[in-house]
Amino acid sequence: SIMEKFLVIYGATPKAMEQWKTQSTEEGEKDMKRWMDWMGENATHLVDPGNPIGKNTRLHVDGTSEEKTNELCGYLILQANDRTHAIEILKSSPHTQNWEMYIELMNIVDMEM
Repeated sequence: SIMEKFLVIYGATPKAMEQWKTQSTEEGEKDMKRWMDWMGENATHLVDPGNPIGKNTRLHVDGTSEEKTNELCGYLILQANDRTHAIEILKSSPHTQNWEMYIELMNIVDMEM
């Protein structure tokens, strides 16, 4: 069967970002191990394992731009049988272990060219 692709966007409140910035090296290493373990367990579903993302710039039709603040902090592209399957995979993500963090899940729609 053909797997569906999903864009996964990670978000974190300012409180979560502050906690992350002030964690100890040991805590950071534990977090990274949890991520690496989770990605290894779900490797067959990761089309693109993603990366953290930085601040964004909004471009306007008149050619101007402005720096914007948001809670988005990372992405990945996931493949799963359907949305329910994608949610099941993401439930075990390290990013779902803190109420100050969240995941946005969106279908990637294939366009016939």
